[in-house]
Amino acid sequence: MPQVDLSQVRRNDITIHTKDGFPLAATLFEPPNGVGVTATVVFGAATGVYGKFYNDFAAWLAGNGVPSLTFDYRYFGSSFPPPIDAKSPDFDEDARNKAMQACPDDVNFTETWARVDFAAVVRYMGERYKGVEMCLVGNSLGCHLMPLFPDEWHYISRFLCTCGGNAHWRNTPNPKASRYTIQTIVRNEMEESRLFPADWIGLGKSLPYGPGSQWCDWSDHPHFALKNKKDADIVRQLTGKPFLYVGFADDTTMTKQMMLTQMPLYNTSDGMKHSIWIDPALQNPPWPTCGHVNSFMRTRPPKADPSAEPESVEAAKDSNIAISADTAPPLKREETIWELYLYFIATGKVPHNTPPAGYTPAASSPIVAPSMTSTTPSLTIRSRPYTVVAEHRIWTPAEERDLPGERAAHDREVQWERTVGSWKAWAGGLLRKSKGKSKRKAAAKL
Repeated sequence: MPQVDLSQVRRNDITIHTKDGFPLAATLFEPPNGVGVTATVVFGAATGVYGKFYNDFAAWLAGNGVPSLTFDYRYFGSSFPPPIDAKSPDFDEDARNKAMQACPDDVNFTETWARVDFAAVVRYMGERYKGVEMCLVGNSLGCHLMPLFPDEWHYISRFLCTCGGNAHWRNTPNPKASRYTIQTIVRNEMEESRLFPADWIGLGKSLPYGPGSQWCDWSDHPHFALKNKKDADIVRQLTGKPFLYVGFADDTTMTKQMMLTQMPLYNTSDGMKHSIWIDPALQNPPWPTCGHVNSFMRTRPPKADPSAEPESVEAAKDSNIAISADTAPPLKREETIWELYLYFIATGKVPHNTPPAGYTPAASSPIVAPSMTSTTPSLTIRSRPYTVVAEHRIWTPAEERDLPGERAAHDREVQWERTVGSWKAWAGGLLRKSKGKSKRKAAAKL
């Protein structure tokens, strides 16, 4: 695939109105004149990450024949109702926090950001490019939101999920500390500030109260984003469309355990739920850092002039997101992971070699990604072919989790915790009364 002059990519900042009339700030990237369209992409951003963070990758996709759209969910980033102007020079951090605090508490991830906002953007792109296959690209939170609006599934051909694992507190490296931090420290701060301090747990910028409260609820449930049976039932209906999860060993936010506990929540009966786990440092030549959101950043040149840095780097700084070091690795993201993403986005095929005889789909196995232009089992990075080593897994019904059973067990656990809490409160009250009586008796003797 020839390199495209990205300066010719057409970019337009637009406003997309949802069914309830809310104005969403979005940016549309379209191919240069004369470049054919192969597919379209709509991005679902990670928790606390502005849509503009994905603009560099979106522009690169457009330069390669894939019109792409980034956007901000309501009351976040640049999406606010009038008269609030997020582009005003006076819209500083204090003004932004005040604007987010005005967000109604009933706004949340599932009913609002997914089924109203994300759905509106998908409809816009689907109507603009009728007949063209669409891939939703979700990053972390975006992965959990993108299957939740079935009325728009007819626009969507495939799903690319990057680092969108199950962040239940038991899946974290320090479970008890994680649970206490989120359910006590973070929730207390939310009640006081009416904002979700996402940066306290390494997730980017603060969110409005409603979405943040739901994030806390998710983290306390073993099914995370599928805590509500309604959402789980919707996602279980998603079959017949290629779904690829890509995770990275250098992701300190979404671990491999989180991927392994997320994938069995989906309906795998169609044989189209795939996962690829990559260690960038083990590639030869090595790749740049890719987790948790870094895979979407244009590779930073050595000793980059801050004034000339790509938009995603500036957005990363705005969102408290880790950025790569000044020393550039032998290969760039544009040459590696972006090509792998593009292969799936454009073709709907998961890059893996022909399974050997006796291959068991449920088992992990080394993979090599096929060429963009042939069936040769190697990934062609422009004119440089080489092998990508990773763990590829095709998920099967035998690995699916027992959602009803786990939900019932969780409900029993919650009830038990409440009962124990009541007992402790009752016992504490008796102890305080007993101590009070003892003090009064001692005082009477004096």
